[in-house]
Amino acid sequence: MGCGLEYNTRKNMHSFENTLMLVTNKNELLESGMNELFEKTEVLYLEVDGMNDLEEVLVQSVHLPRQAFNNLRALDVIKCANLRYLFTVPIANGLMKLERLTVSQCSVLEVLAHSENGGDGVIKFQGLKFLSLKKLPELIGFSNIDIVIELPQLLELRLEGLPNFTSIYPQKTSATSSMSSNVSAIQPFFNKQVPLYYLGF
Repeated sequence: MGCGLEYNTRKNMHSFENTLMLVTNKNELLESGMNELFEKTEVLYLEVDGMNDLEEVLVQSVHLPRQAFNNLRALDVIKCANLRYLFTVPIANGLMKLERLTVSQCSVLEVLAHSENGGDGVIKFQGLKFLSLKKLPELIGFSNIDIVIELPQLLELRLEGLPNFTSIYPQKTSATSSMSSNVSAIQPFFNKQVPLYYLGF
């Protein structure tokens, strides 16, 4: 859906059948009812103007946001000019089948996962094998709080054009936190030999 749709990346690399590609704005997406298909979508391409985070474009009747993307295996988010963060914690924890995540050219994106309530914990992307973050000038990290994001199946990480990306995890704010706790938090991310394609910050 969308008059400017051009989808030529990874040409037909996906074997998944349920693909949804949207180039539109948030109001048109909500009015069209296309978001009702998210629960069955396996490959989702979003270029949605006016969207601050994924939860904003869900069907309002969804009581459990973590179930909104139950079947999602690949997510491409590109040129979402208003996107400040991608996931709330419940949405992130619901992406159990996600294998590929690409985020690019989102000019105000600061973090991938955000929680307004603070606190700490773990987000585990159990199946994620490929992560690409590209041309995100305001990205500072994976989350805005003391949340560890685990990627136990990650095989490939691509980073390009991230001038403010200084650390994977936020600094611990507690005075009792030690360097050892920070090291143990980072270990799950690096528990495999992950090819890092550093293309310049």
